[in-house]
Amino acid sequence: MESRTIQPTLAHGFDANHPCGQFGSGTLYSPDAVALGPPPPPPPPPPRAPSKVTRASNPSWSCRRQAPQFRTLAQFVLYEYRKLPFSNLRLLVVLLCTMDVEPSLLTVSSVRDWSELPLDALSTIFMKLGTIEILMGAGLVCRSWLAAAKSPELWRFVDMTGHKMVNNMVNGDPGILCAMAKVAIDRSDGQMESFRAQLFVTSELLDYIESRANSLKSIQLTNCWYLWTQKLSRFASKCPLLEEIEFSYQKMLPELIRHLGSVHPNLKCLRISLPSIWQNGVHMEYDESWEAGKNEEAFAIAESLHELRFLQMAGRCLSNDGVYAIIQGCPHLECLDITKCCHVYVNDELRAHCAKIKCVLFPKRAQIKRTRRR
Repeated sequence: MESRTIQPTLAHGFDANHPCGQFGSGTLYSPDAVALGPPPPPPPPPPRAPSKVTRASNPSWSCRRQAPQFRTLAQFVLYEYRKLPFSNLRLLVVLLCTMDVEPSLLTVSSVRDWSELPLDALSTIFMKLGTIEILMGAGLVCRSWLAAAKSPELWRFVDMTGHKMVNNMVNGDPGILCAMAKVAIDRSDGQMESFRAQLFVTSELLDYIESRANSLKSIQLTNCWYLWTQKLSRFASKCPLLEEIEFSYQKMLPELIRHLGSVHPNLKCLRISLPSIWQNGVHMEYDESWEAGKNEEAFAIAESLHELRFLQMAGRCLSNDGVYAIIQGCPHLECLDITKCCHVYVNDELRAHCAKIKCVLFPKRAQIKRTRRR
């Protein structure tokens, strides 16, 4: 049997002009093709490279792959420009390394660190607090707050009155409050101008104040039964800048007032009020000795303190004659408080004498007749 060369035709299903050289879709076969049998099966297609998953082709992209986190600006720029040519990328790195601005965090924390506040801001906030609140609370939070609590500007005005801790110290030990007062005086660094306290002040604390408070201009002591008249007189002599003095709720001797006038002739403010204690229409502070020394304090003020602007004598043993002496001896007086003075009779003559004073607080009762205590 002679051999014949079979030319591939469309009957074999082979398309010679196919770009991939694959079999076409022909369906006609010639007799020669039938004699040779069915055509060989087509070769399998070449394996395709796995397609790159993109955000558009895969809806769950955000679930499977999260966006990168950047802590600095350099990280963000390098990530965005990672496809640049090597020469451009190297130039970009050089530029980032020579930046003058320090790289900062892009994300801001929701939690604020209050210990990083500037000292001047903390000092301004602490000025709204009281002395005891700073010593027992704000100054113990952290180191930066303690540093702010030690600023001398914060202790120019020390007020230790009206606090719960002071009010509860009835018949108690004043040692703790005196120790706190000494800390406040030390922190002032000699710049303390005003000191206010009640109940707990002792002679030792007064000595501590006079040795360290060279700028003291005002001292207000209320109901301090640990003090004696001699100690107050010595304290006034050691503080030459005093312009305001208050020794309320305690007896004042005329000798002490005259001494104040000798060492502080330019004193501007004096408060020596007494509490109002009444029983059956009688002021309990008054007895026969007070009756004998009536108006002595007023006469001592008129003789010694000619530069007074403010005078408070509420509850003192004072009559109309004492008021007239004060008005005549203190021509610069601007405010006079004589409330709770049961021996002052408010009439037209008294009002005429007080006409030049800007503010006068008269007793609420026009006249109170004193009766003996039973």
